[in-house]
Amino acid sequence: MAKVSYSQYTIWANCPQQYKLAYIDKLKEGGGSINTLFGTAMHEVLQHYLTVFYGVSKKQANMLDLKTMLLESMRENFKKEQEKMPEGQLIATKEEMEEFYLDGIEILKWFEKHSDRLFSKKGWELVGVEKVLNIKVKDNIHFNGFIDVLLKHKDTKEYYIIDFKTSGRGWTKD
Repeated sequence: MAKVSYSQYTIWANCPQQYKLAYIDKLKEGGGSINTLFGTAMHEVLQHYLTVFYGVSKKQANMLDLKTMLLESMRENFKKEQEKMPEGQLIATKEEMEEFYLDGIEILKWFEKHSDRLFSKKGWELVGVEKVLNIKVKDNIHFNGFIDVLLKHKDTKEYYIIDFKTSGRGWTKD
């Protein structure tokens, strides 16, 4: 059975030839980047915050040192991704790591300032983080993905899906 992720679908929708080269001919250029490294680290930090927020208490979540967690996660992800890189090639320079970390601090400051407006424990429970999403699209083709954070309202049984995005293109109020 074929499995297609959102990123694979996006590549195919933009350029079927690029998809063919990457996923059928297996000529995909490997490795991550400072962007994927940072995005992974930021996801880990915010998901941990929300796991503590909903699973333990808001007070405990607010006591977490998110900035240190981000730094440690970026370092760990750097090590993991660097192992996949060709000899002599860096996934990121020291300057890029510093720049992204400082940007991350600003994002976390904003997150901490607005978390009361964004998240409520009243009636909501955490279903999970990085929840697998597997939907049949057609016979023998499934869409695979992950939900960053999934919340469920205890009374209405409605679900709230959170998809964290980091971006180098700027931000809007959403």
